[in-house]
Amino acid sequence: MEDTHKVLFINYEIRNDQDELVDSNEPDQPIELHLGLGMMLEAFEEAIKDLQENEEKRFELTPDQAYGEYNPELLHQFPRKDFPQEMELEVGMPLAVSDEHGNEAHFIVAEIGDDVVVCDFNHPMAGETMRCYVKVVKVEEHDASECNLHFHDDDCGHGGCCGNCSC
Repeated sequence: MEDTHKVLFINYEIRNDQDELVDSNEPDQPIELHLGLGMMLEAFEEAIKDLQENEEKRFELTPDQAYGEYNPELLHQFPRKDFPQEMELEVGMPLAVSDEHGNEAHFIVAEIGDDVVVCDFNHPMAGETMRCYVKVVKVEEHDASECNLHFHDDDCGHGGCCGNCSC
């Protein structure tokens, strides 16, 4: 890691090919984006890395810059009995499975039959062009030696940069 890294506090929206909003932040809660640490897609970071405070930018990310093309080979059939009997499956339902090492794979329920469930392991934005809007609220430089940036699935209350987390 470099001695310092740039941090952008941004408001953003991402829309799909049908102009549906698929992701955004709360307008009064900009996200803290530490550039170069893989928090967002590389092409997304590249498109905004030179923006300054109060600058805005609209841009598109093609599937090859984002989540790839839709791959029909990532549709898999599983016996219905592999799912908990009490689980009320619905087409479009997002689910995840994990292996014995805790690695997770996310999927969407694509079809439900009497004996078989078809699961789609493509990213929901696979094959889509991402239409992005970003407004930079604030720009900072953080000293990497003082920064304890880490990611958690559960909010430990100490996340983010320059925090002190012992969890």
